[in-house]
Amino acid sequence: DDPYDRFAREPGETLNYLSIHDGFTLWDKLNLTYRGDARARARLARLAMAMLFTSQGRVILHGGDEMGRTKPLAEHDPSRERAHTSGLVNEEEDLPGVSYFHENTYASPDYTNMVRWSRLEREPFRPLAAYTRELIGLRGALSAFRLTSAEQVRRGLRFLAGSDAPSPAGGAGYRSFDEVPELTIELIHGPANATCFLAGEVIPAGGDPNKNPPNNPFAVRFDEHGIARVHFDKSQVARFDLKGWADSRNLNIKLVLEPGKWATPPNAYTHTGNNTVKPAAIRSDKSVTIDLAIQDHVAGAPAPGEGAFVAFELDNTLRADGDRRYDRLVVVYNAGKRSVGVSVGSIDDPAGWRVLLDSERAAVEGITGLSEVWISRGSLLVPPQSAAVVGRLR
Repeated sequence: DDPYDRFAREPGETLNYLSIHDGFTLWDKLNLTYRGDARARARLARLAMAMLFTSQGRVILHGGDEMGRTKPLAEHDPSRERAHTSGLVNEEEDLPGVSYFHENTYASPDYTNMVRWSRLEREPFRPLAAYTRELIGLRGALSAFRLTSAEQVRRGLRFLAGSDAPSPAGGAGYRSFDEVPELTIELIHGPANATCFLAGEVIPAGGDPNKNPPNNPFAVRFDEHGIARVHFDKSQVARFDLKGWADSRNLNIKLVLEPGKWATPPNAYTHTGNNTVKPAAIRSDKSVTIDLAIQDHVAGAPAPGEGAFVAFELDNTLRADGDRRYDRLVVVYNAGKRSVGVSVGSIDDPAGWRVLLDSERAAVEGITGLSEVWISRGSLLVPPQSAAVVGRLR
């Protein structure tokens, strides 16, 4: 519900893609940025494809991404400055000696823009193409991946606790500050035994236009552990000037060492940065936590390196079309380097669930044989750098 973050009113207005005509191909992005061999990069490419084809909205598959398309720099390219390399690039079998790849090829020769069809005949690209073909079939069969309205998304998609979700476990479910009766902001990793001040949109409209008045009433007193709490009652919340710093429904704030001045705790902010409190991040006890050890921290967001997976449930009964053998789906994207166990309360009888997608296969009838994805009562185990979809039989 935040117009600053929201880029579409309905799922049909979104265009989801991994690469497009401008920029690097998916395979070149992985070659330039990920340390690993072709097999490891292909696993990440399959994860990316799984995320694409299980996303709400419209899908664009840029031709060739499903078979490792690459855009190597040609010897006489007119825009050589638009080609890049890195210390992570691995030389490939069909491109001996090539280490530069192009990201703006509208004027490049055929050597750069051609589709190398022979990649379909060898590892690891042949399995990637087959996996993509199966993903297209899975998306077409299950209407839960193709919800047609924002209302269906609100009713039919629920993030699971523990994932890098837009609202925390135990969240109050607020969609705007109009619904927030009171708010406590907890700040951690602040300067011990110090008094600071909150600048920003907590300052009502009509006052200091910079939102940092010399007579700032919002003093923040940190204890010996660097923890402080500031409480806002209903009348104060109602006077938040949510458009003071940005055209947003979020609350943007900044901790300053002295009222009227812009010195801040070391490393808490970038030059023009601030903290953000989204209504969805407010917990059921009407509180949020700002971690000053994380630059420009957004309340509810995970620390860097954490929250490496996203998990959500989908209602597969909201549309009349598509395969109806499953009433509920669980989707997990695990970008981390370790397996994750996701708590799923709806899995009360594992025998009634089927694995529909893992790191190597996708099938609406369920994957036969052994799968890396493990379903157990109340939880789902998903291997590293892979996606999973499981479905509950009606």
